Amino acid sequence: MEKINNYQDRLRALVTRRRTKGVLSILFAIFRGLFLFSLCLVLLYPLLIMLSISLREARELYDPTVVWIPRNFTLASYIKAFDVLDFGKVALRTFTISAIGTILQLVTCMLAGYGLSRFKFPGRNLLFGLLIMTIIVPPQVVTIPSMVYFQNFDFFGIGSIVGLFTGTPLTQTLLNTPWAYYLPAALGSGIKSGLFIFIFIQFFRGLPGDLQDAAYIDGCGRLKTFVRIMLPLSGAAILTVLLFSFVWYWNDSYFSVIYFDDMQTVSTVLQNVRNALNATSDNRNELELIPQMQAAAILAILPLLIMYVLLQKYFTESIERTGIVG
Repeated sequence: MEKINNYQDRLRALVTRRRTKGVLSILFAIFRGLFLFSLCLVLLYPLLIMLSISLREARELYDPTVVWIPRNFTLASYIKAFDVLDFGKVALRTFTISAIGTILQLVTCMLAGYGLSRFKFPGRNLLFGLLIMTIIVPPQVVTIPSMVYFQNFDFFGIGSIVGLFTGTPLTQTLLNTPWAYYLPAALGSGIKSGLFIFIFIQFFRGLPGDLQDAAYIDGCGRLKTFVRIMLPLSGAAILTVLLFSFVWYWNDSYFSVIYFDDMQTVSTVLQNVRNALNATSDNRNELELIPQMQAAAILAILPLLIMYVLLQKYFTESIERTGIVG
C-alpha cells in the first residue's frame, strides 16, 4: 500500500511538473511573440507612416480621423516628386555610381583580404593594424586631404615628374566626376573598404588550408588557386560585401556633397527636397508639401527594399556564414 502511495505521489509530481512546464512554454511563446511584434512595429513604424502620408491628399493631414489608412488613395505626390526632382535621371546616375563603385571595391577588398589571411610576408601585422585604423578613424579626418588631392590629381606622381621638365605639373581635377568614387574603390580605400577587407580576412581564415595545399601540389599558382579554388567558395562573403557596399554607396550623403557640385545623387536630392518642391509650388503653406516629401523618401529607398526582398534569403545565409554575428 505504501509503494502504491509513493507511486501516486511521484505520478502527481510528474504531472504537475509537466503542466508547469507547458504553462511556462505557452507564456514564453506569448512573450516572444509580443516582443517580436513590438520590435517589428518600432522598426517598421517610420516606413509605414511615411507610406501612409505619401498616399494621402494634402487636406487629410488636418483630419484627425485619418490615422493609418487614407480616405482617398492618390499617387499625385509620387508623380509630383518624380517630375520635380527628375528622379529617374538621378536614380540612374546613383545606380551607376553605386554599381561600378561596388564592383571595384569588391574585387580589391577580396584580393586584399585573401592576401592578408593566407600569406605570410614582412609587414603583414603592420598592414593589418593600419587596416583596423581605417575602420576606427572617421572619414572626416581625411576629407580635406582627399579634396586637395582630387582637385589636383597628378596621376600618382607622374604629373609632377612631367612638371619637372615642362615647368607645369600635369594635373586633372576629379571633383564633379564619378572618378572621385571609382578611384578610391579601385585602390581599396572606398566607403567602408576596411570593414569589407576584414570580412574577407575572417572568411578566408575559416576555409581549410588543405584546399590551398592540394591546389599547390596539383600545380596551381597563387592566383590560379584563388580563382579556381577560393573564389567559388566565397559566395557568402561576396554577397554580404556586395549588398553592404551597394547600400552604403547608394545612401552616401557625405562624400556626394563634398565631391559633387553640379551632379546630383539620391542623397543630395533628398537633402534639398523641401526647397525643390517649394520652388515649384504655388501654395505657401509648407504643410502641403509633406506628402510629396514623404513620397520622395519612399522613392529613394524603394530600390533598396526591392533588392532586399529578392535577396533576403541568401543575404541571411551569407551573414551567418561570414561570421559577422556571434
